[in-house]
Amino acid sequence: MSEILFFAPYDLQLIPGWFWGGLVCILGLCIGSFLNVVIYRVPHEMSVAWPGSHCPQCEKPIAGYDNIPVLSYLLLGGKCRNCKNPISLIYPTIELLTGLLFLGAFLRFGLGFPPAETWGQLWREGNFVLIPNLVFIAAIIALFFIDYFERILPDVITLPGMVLALLLRAFSFNLVGIDVQTLGWVLGWNNVAWLVNPRVASLVNAVAGLALGAGSLWLIGIGYFRLRRFRLETVADLGEFLCERCVPGTTVRLRVRRKDRITSVYVEGGDFSEFTAEELAEMKFQLAEGGSPALRKTVLTGVTAEDITGGSQSGICIAEIPKDSIAAEHYQLQAGDVITHANMEGMGLGDVKMMLFVGAFLGWELTLFTLVVSSLLGGLVAVWRVVREGRQALQTSVPYGVMLGAAALLALFYGEQLIERYVQFMIRLQGNVPQ
Repeated sequence: MSEILFFAPYDLQLIPGWFWGGLVCILGLCIGSFLNVVIYRVPHEMSVAWPGSHCPQCEKPIAGYDNIPVLSYLLLGGKCRNCKNPISLIYPTIELLTGLLFLGAFLRFGLGFPPAETWGQLWREGNFVLIPNLVFIAAIIALFFIDYFERILPDVITLPGMVLALLLRAFSFNLVGIDVQTLGWVLGWNNVAWLVNPRVASLVNAVAGLALGAGSLWLIGIGYFRLRRFRLETVADLGEFLCERCVPGTTVRLRVRRKDRITSVYVEGGDFSEFTAEELAEMKFQLAEGGSPALRKTVLTGVTAEDITGGSQSGICIAEIPKDSIAAEHYQLQAGDVITHANMEGMGLGDVKMMLFVGAFLGWELTLFTLVVSSLLGGLVAVWRVVREGRQALQTSVPYGVMLGAAALLALFYGEQLIERYVQFMIRLQGNVPQ
């Protein structure tokens, strides 16, 4: 029995390219509108489906004719029809960016499959490129802006993204970064027969990519966390460290002397004074009026501490902890503890999980490219911030997921060509070096 045709009998190549390009661009604009919802609601653990789109100022539902991507914003003059309050420019920007990137993916990769294809041919040949790339682009845009605005990379996107990337690699093995011959040469697998199977090779490449990407960032983060130590001598030092050096949610390890032994207490860093009462309640603590003034903006709110001076016994002694304080209930601090040092998280696990997703989709070579480019971008941002804000800019964190996202998109579109040009340049350079 003959296989069922995947497409209609007519040849899709008869339809002009401008039609497909326009269709993909419109799809991107619509997806961008949905990404606006994802970017705002996912970090706040809200449903992306309910309630429907509404004005954040007057909370009136937005009619369908006022929810047309980009066009409605222009027609309404950037204001809500009901309350006339301005609508943030970020909404049409994300819609337009998604539409342009979708169009760019179509121009770069084409439709990704031949016309009049059958299910069997589609599976055997793996010619299913454009849609996986569009899914990857949409996920990266969401992660980029969520990390920029909220400083988090939600597991609900990164972890399912990793699983989806592995499935896409198994189904469509003609994605970018698929060449595993170099990997086989590096690992000495040149003669391994199963690498000849493109589907198996694709999955091997995906696993190598996620291991390289996530493993590298995890090792960097662990190394920084263990080696970067800050000496704390006064209560003011502790308050400044928690507020100025850390952002909310940053893991901090406090080194504590407790009854002639050294232990560790893990707390959250950051200035929590700007959070609402509802947000503080979700975190199970409230800012207290009592305690040491330097600690009232931190998770150690309500704790009374005092400075100890005198050689090896110097540090910060915890004098009093309220019974209902999160410092006692959750962080296990005790009255009499002496805090001497602190270690700060340098690389969040969100970045590591993001690279599980990116690495699985891009493969090991483009993952390495992503890590290198994101590091360069991070360095440029750091230099720009130092020039603009001075040395104190080095004491605050940067959303590294933004750099990873930008580098991943560059890798998707141009990574293979840039790597090839770099290799050719190095070969020419080696050829010009006297032996």
